[in-house]
Amino acid sequence: MLNPINDDAAWAPFEAAAENLAFGNSGLVEQWRKTMPLLNPATWQGQPTPEREWALTDWIPSRQATYLTGPGASGKSLLTQQLCTCIALGLPFMGVETRQAVALYLTCEDDEIALHQRQKAICEALGVPLSALDGKLHLVSLAGHNPH
Repeated sequence: MLNPINDDAAWAPFEAAAENLAFGNSGLVEQWRKTMPLLNPATWQGQPTPEREWALTDWIPSRQATYLTGPGASGKSLLTQQLCTCIALGLPFMGVETRQAVALYLTCEDDEIALHQRQKAICEALGVPLSALDGKLHLVSLAGHNPH
């Protein structure tokens, strides 16, 4: 089996288990369960398939990591803070339904002053007071923080 990470020892248990499973050695299934959560699709037999829940209908699933990318200074931070605000308030975002939920916006670029200025403008545009976000929207700025 080819290892994508130059024979990194961390992959060895997965490779051994995968090879043994491929050759019919099901005794390693229990060992593999200790390393990663295995799902058995057979347990879903006869159960209704859950509907996908959306944070932003048909665009962003609830409880899923989401990656927004684009050129620098193209408005990704503004767009994301606007989206988080709409989710926190249960308001449509650019005409698309959101699921109301507590929202967390984490940035590594913008400081508290930039977040304050932007949030005030977002709330004014939506016609809601900043106080409407109490307990619903949490902003985290890691700008200037050294993780070590």
